[in-house]
Amino acid sequence: SCSNPTPQYGGRSCSGSSTSSQACYTQSCPIDGGFSNWGSWGTCSVTCGGGTQVRTRSCSNPAPQYGGANCAGSPSQNKTCNTNVCIIDGAWSQWGSWSTCSVTCGGGKQSRSRACIDPPPANGGKDCVGMHSPGMHSDYKLCISQRCPATAPGVYIQLCPEGWFTCKSGGITCIQNVFKCDCSFDCDDGSDETIGYAGCSTAVITQCAENNSGKLLTSPITVFCLLLVMLYQQTH
Repeated sequence: SCSNPTPQYGGRSCSGSSTSSQACYTQSCPIDGGFSNWGSWGTCSVTCGGGTQVRTRSCSNPAPQYGGANCAGSPSQNKTCNTNVCIIDGAWSQWGSWSTCSVTCGGGKQSRSRACIDPPPANGGKDCVGMHSPGMHSDYKLCISQRCPATAPGVYIQLCPEGWFTCKSGGITCIQNVFKCDCSFDCDDGSDETIGYAGCSTAVITQCAENNSGKLLTSPITVFCLLLVMLYQQTH
């Protein structure tokens, strides 16, 4: 103040400024962060079956500065979407392995199969293409076309795979069946109903002869076998 001394008796007032200043606390003040508004919801992650949509916001309104605190809360939100069930069309599985050839000589067949399970149709989806058309489930091919060897009767039984039976005459190479001594001729030569070749007991054979005398050769299986033998002889 202009008091040392104060101007008196017409003296001049003090020259210069009556105040002075200097900077203090020059560091910036902390600014805590604030979230921006939420953005739009993103595209659903799936078209059916239940998915997720996401929206985000940023810690930029304002951004934290000078040691201010980050935004409190999550920068993203999720919600479920497209919860309708998925319509699934069926598709074929891969073909399975080829089966064992049906014969050991003389020409047979092999088969393989597939199924409408990769995936199976669901929720009103379409069946596999050709589901009800022949040849779409199963596939066949010819195998072992070489002629059967000319061997003595009964030798063919050694050529049949496990679970198959050969008639003694060799006319029918391999038949997939379980033969029993049941008084029914499954072989063209009746060898499945004999003691020496099929192991039937004398008592069974005698009983069969008494009960079915003159009828065995007319059984449907016997007739079928005879036809196969005739066809075999014509083609070999």
